[in-house]
Amino acid sequence: MAVKREFAGLREVNGQSLILIKTAPEVVSVLPIKSDVRRLKIGVKITINSQGEISRTRGLER
Repeated sequence: MAVKREFAGLREVNGQSLILIKTAPEVVSVLPIKSDVRRLKIGVKITINSQGEISRTRGLER
């Protein structure tokens, strides 16, 4: 099952890429990533699948 979240930024710590994900109005989670998400803009809706792959959510919300 895919989880829809909001992109909040990127960081790099000790050579490890980290993605910041807004999970609640005032909560930001930090997850390690291996994929290239540099083109994402802050506030864009993203989807994270069960394998941890990140993609931009497009289209109409249902």
